[in-house]
Amino acid sequence: MRKRGANSWQLIVFNGFDSRGRRQYSRKTVHGTKKEAELLLAVYVLEVGHRAATSWPRRRRLPRCSMAGWSFVDRSCRRRRSDRYRIAINHVRPALGKMAVVRLETHHLDDFYAKLHREGMSGASVRKIHWAMRQSLVWAKRRGYVTHLATEGVELPPLGATQIQPPTSDVVSRLLDSALANDPEFGTIFAFVAWTGCRRGEVCGLQWRDIDFER
Repeated sequence: MRKRGANSWQLIVFNGFDSRGRRQYSRKTVHGTKKEAELLLAVYVLEVGHRAATSWPRRRRLPRCSMAGWSFVDRSCRRRRSDRYRIAINHVRPALGKMAVVRLETHHLDDFYAKLHREGMSGASVRKIHWAMRQSLVWAKRRGYVTHLATEGVELPPLGATQIQPPTSDVVSRLLDSALANDPEFGTIFAFVAWTGCRRGEVCGLQWRDIDFER
């Protein structure tokens, strides 16, 4: 919002990118106090967003939720993080994958997350999917596909407290003896996990160069 005169204001709203990737803006001039102009700016943002959502050429396919996610994965992510996005997209695709990303609203995500939680998914896993969805929609907004983030205001399920009941030393010893006797390779991995306390992902990521044979 720019002041143009005593009671005159220019409103400027981002309106996506053109075919060459250049940023486009919609502008109009209004009259009144600063507070009145701020209210008109909020209305103008909604008008521009609605106009962008309904004026796409019919022959041009709107990017769908899963497509926007995959585009973000392919362009921006390292391998480990991209795996998280792929897992999230695999959950999103059956429920929301056919929906045009520009039509995605907060209540769609509320219902989607609640369904996942009812089906037994933990609150932490739902939050990982939500994080991936938000990053994908941020990417879509930068590209001008959406004017708002549907992830804003979503009600996420509680994390909950995880009760851990580790086995006793005697049980671990008997498991190690049995594993080493029946499958030495698996038994070695099992022993390594028990002795070091490494997480599963850390064990799977180990490579020969990580071992200091001299020490």
